[in-house]
Amino acid sequence: AVTSNNHGLTLWDWREGELLDTWDTPPDSYDLTGGGVAALGSDDGVAVHEDHRADTSVTYTSPEAEDVLGYDSVSLAEDETLVAFVERHEERRVAKVWDWSGPEGDESLVLETEVDDHPEDIVSILLAPDGSHAAVIHDQRPAHTELLEVDSGERVAAFPEEALDGDAPDTGNAAFVPAFSADSSLMAVYRDDRSAVDLYDLEEAEVVDEFGLPAEGGVADLVFTPDGSRLMSSSTWNEPDEDAGGPMW
Repeated sequence: AVTSNNHGLTLWDWREGELLDTWDTPPDSYDLTGGGVAALGSDDGVAVHEDHRADTSVTYTSPEAEDVLGYDSVSLAEDETLVAFVERHEERRVAKVWDWSGPEGDESLVLETEVDDHPEDIVSILLAPDGSHAAVIHDQRPAHTELLEVDSGERVAAFPEEALDGDAPDTGNAAFVPAFSADSSLMAVYRDDRSAVDLYDLEEAEVVDEFGLPAEGGVADLVFTPDGSRLMSSSTWNEPDEDAGGPMW
């Protein structure tokens, strides 16, 4: 388990109640894998730590470091030595995927693509567990999500689909972070109009199912069970006499 505050970040074994390590500088974003890797993004770069140890790290810093305002939305692949992040400049955002096992710097970049030039856009990125795809989420209206193939940088899908042609409808809603299944075969996306959750098959490159939602309320989060057999959600709205929760499919 991880806790973060203005004084830094701490890593705990929650079963034993034991403090494992401490990072003195609070990161802007961070991610952990079950294999013991931690990645932290800050104003200075992206640091990757093996064995969840603060004293061992490799760091990525952009060649344009003087113009970079921060490194946001750090996301690790569970099965590969890849970390994705968004490099934030004053007038643009650059999504990058870095192979942290290689040389430090741009020589080990697997993907580099400018994802928006709108200075007010909030862009985040989520890497599939196997590192094959990355979802890039745009919060600027109209909100939308792009699915990129990491090796080629090709934009293979968009949600809503009209965003592929730059013509996404503006529903007035904020973007929503999707969820990948543990084997990276499926991605669940909460529709921008909040009407349903789409289940996208990455190999078939199509939406293979859709799940309707209650007329009231909405989805606050999505997560697959480890075996991929269930998709669970939490709700943004419950009656006072109702248990908190959301649909499960």
